[in-house]
Amino acid sequence: RELAERLEAKLATLEPHVRVIDAVRRLAQPGATCILAGQQPGLFGGPLFNTFKALHVVRLARALEAQWQTPVIPMIWNHADDHDLAEVHHAWFANDQHNLVKVGLPGASSGRTPFSHLVCDDETHQLGNLRSRLADLHMGALDPAIAQLAVPRDGETLAAAWTRFHLELFGHLGLVVIEPDWIRQDLSNALADVIAPHPLACLRRASERLTHAGLAVAIDPEHAALVYHLVP
Repeated sequence: RELAERLEAKLATLEPHVRVIDAVRRLAQPGATCILAGQQPGLFGGPLFNTFKALHVVRLARALEAQWQTPVIPMIWNHADDHDLAEVHHAWFANDQHNLVKVGLPGASSGRTPFSHLVCDDETHQLGNLRSRLADLHMGALDPAIAQLAVPRDGETLAAAWTRFHLELFGHLGLVVIEPDWIRQDLSNALADVIAPHPLACLRRASERLTHAGLAVAIDPEHAALVYHLVP
């Protein structure tokens, strides 16, 4: 219930599709759960697999809700605490000659600024030129609304642009986007509760269950970094 209230307060300011707010409110219902995927925000909404992740959680949430007969909410985590700008400040497009063309954010360089604090502006990042470049690559056939949607707005952080992009594209499907800053104190309190009894034993047992089920364990708990220390 606390998570639902916090998310609704943050998302309401972005005026998303009504199904987004409905989904957040359903999270407060008894027995509700969620399907969560995540990715660091990138220019133009990030690589295409971001779109597949978003659609996957929606599809999976619907299937599980039908099977479990309880609310299952699709969510995507905007990893706005990431700061590896060189990884996300560009994208590749195919031009009319079927050659790959790299389009990047002018004036962007690597640093240690979280994407939630990386503000884009017209003067430094030439946002208008980025929209024109997209249209040129698509021989003017690109829907102007898509160009406006894909490029950050003046004064908007890279993380906020990614959130807006996904809410606009998938809000009608009830996809909920979450940014860390919205629930940071809640996350800190929950993390303290998890870390207090030391989670390694639980991770070992879960890893063994996956192995016995014939599934691969992505990260061995014995070598995993269980906690990251973020300094503002």
